[in-house]
Amino acid sequence: MADHRGLMKDEIKLVTTFLLLNFSVVALAVAGYQKAGMNLSAVVSHLGG
Repeated sequence: MADHRGLMKDEIKLVTTFLLLNFSVVALAVAGYQKAGMNLSAVVSHLGG
């Protein structure tokens, strides 16, 4: 039973790290678009269809 709990904690750490990494990449992309003077809402609407 202890192994199962340890596995769950490892999975939670992995998911948390993955989500933080994704958030960081998105934040850097948004910052890059804003620094370049691009209109972020135009980019989002273009991606949406």
